[in-house]
Amino acid sequence: MSGCSAAWLARLPWEQKVESSNLSAPTIFSMLYFTYIIKSDTSGRFYTGSTDNLERRLAEHQRGKTPSTRNRGPWTLVYSKSFPTKAEAVKWEMEIKRKKNTASMERIISASN
Repeated sequence: MSGCSAAWLARLPWEQKVESSNLSAPTIFSMLYFTYIIKSDTSGRFYTGSTDNLERRLAEHQRGKTPSTRNRGPWTLVYSKSFPTKAEAVKWEMEIKRKKNTASMERIISASN
């Protein structure tokens, strides 16, 4: 790195040491992703999605924040499956959507119970 002095590099935030900590061991944050199916209580229609926060996402559906589910609720969660990565959750969501018919949805839901 031409033009960079050692003193300048020493001041960078990732080069600074933390003097004290309350943690006895490193904290590892684990995030789960979910693929879910909700069912309209009024029409019986299904909606499939994926999220990193299932509770928040369901509340958004109930409040009408999603155009495709707006004015079609209330909604009931009928299926959810957790995944360690977003890519896996989205892949399963797309697989479910490819088979999107009532019989396929019912099979997926009943297989999880």
